[in-house]
Amino acid sequence: MMVKSVLPHHSSEDLISFTGVIPKLSELWASLTDQLCLWCICRHLGITNISFYKQSCQDAVAELRSSYSELKHVEHKSCDKEVCGGCYGVLTTHFTDNDFLTKIVEEVERRKIEYEHFCCSIALPSTSVVRDYTYLLLCADICPGVYSYLPLENIPTVKDIWKWMCGARLERRFGKKFALTHMDILLNFQHAELDRESNKLEESFRDHFKKRKGQSTDKFTHSSIVRALTSVSREKLRTLLTYPPHRLREMCRLQSMVVTHNPVYVADGERKGLDTSVSELLSQLLLEYTQAKSQNFTSSGREDIDVQMLGSGRPFTIQLLEPERVLSPDVLSDIERKINQMDPLLVRVSDLTLISREEADKLKDLEAEKRKTYTAVCVSDGDLSQGELDILCEHRDMVIDQLTPIRVLHRRALATRQRTVHWMKAKLQCNSSRIFDLEIETQGGTYIKEFVHSDFGRTVPNLCTLLSNRQIDIISLDVLSVHVEWPPAPDNS
Repeated sequence: MMVKSVLPHHSSEDLISFTGVIPKLSELWASLTDQLCLWCICRHLGITNISFYKQSCQDAVAELRSSYSELKHVEHKSCDKEVCGGCYGVLTTHFTDNDFLTKIVEEVERRKIEYEHFCCSIALPSTSVVRDYTYLLLCADICPGVYSYLPLENIPTVKDIWKWMCGARLERRFGKKFALTHMDILLNFQHAELDRESNKLEESFRDHFKKRKGQSTDKFTHSSIVRALTSVSREKLRTLLTYPPHRLREMCRLQSMVVTHNPVYVADGERKGLDTSVSELLSQLLLEYTQAKSQNFTSSGREDIDVQMLGSGRPFTIQLLEPERVLSPDVLSDIERKINQMDPLLVRVSDLTLISREEADKLKDLEAEKRKTYTAVCVSDGDLSQGELDILCEHRDMVIDQLTPIRVLHRRALATRQRTVHWMKAKLQCNSSRIFDLEIETQGGTYIKEFVHSDFGRTVPNLCTLLSNRQIDIISLDVLSVHVEWPPAPDNS
């Protein structure tokens, strides 16, 4: 008998599985119910309606009976009666009831972390994905037309189901929204039997789990295991894995519960002065206020220590790791004012604002298209006329080849890099025929000093060749502007 895999819910929504129709449903149910809890059976049936998983086991079974004719006589299945081979006990009442949620709330209160939203992360042994694959193979043996070519990612994960079951209840307990920002509650589960299964996995897929020299992380990552399992046919998998899957003797244990604040990104568009310790100067007050463990400072490029950042300044981000207090626009304004009172000649900031991780990553992506405008004071070995300098204005979007400068060879690979000089203009200083001011706009990453004096001919063309092979040197260099449409404007609404 063919049974449509659609469950009407007490709301107007339908519970629709990925399978559309499931043949041999009673046989499939009998095979799965021997090892899996109700919730793991339903996720392997492809039920993805969140509301279904918010009800009790008894109500869920009643709904299945009324919706599936082949399941009319199934017995009520308690989630706690046996150890589930699919979730290892994570979806039992032991880890989903109100007493367990109270432990989570108490741990968050103990940490005294300020947050506006929260999320929960579930960490399972990396080899747990192997069991999901073996149950997928079991389903394929009974219903090959439905499961033989079904990707594993089409089946809701244990982590998804736990969040569907507990997320809304934690929202009510915290009075905050469940979202992928701010505070993260990590529940780390371990299972000794699953750890032992990794030995069989390594024996079967030796080439996939060779630990590289210097690798400090676990070689059994989710991605490496999936790559191994998908590298052979499903028929071959039946011979390589423990199939059919054996029963587990005990449920998993909660090894740790870790409450942290996700990184906070603060962006800005200005700093002035010598680049002596800009990251420390700018992050000091932010670290003090948020009680963050540490910070990562990233700026849009960098300059030599003798180059000043003038004009509108250089965009940067500060990533605050594991902060315990929330930053608000008012607090950022106050921190901005205090930074600017430290030493106006050393460092200044403006428009501090909170940004997302995606916006922080965008700053790196903009490096390739960034333009920078410089002002430099240069000197020639012989007299120059203003007419000779005016010739420089004719060179626009000029491509130059720069061999790695001698002064940075100790930290940069030897290579020839092409950069673009977009425009330049020069003017003799008053009462001088040798010293002149140069204003130049280039592609980000151009070595200006080397373009001026040629670096023993390693930059071609250069200012020396453009000025009739005169010897030109640079006296001083400052940045007037970094042309990047970033950071995003502060939200003052």
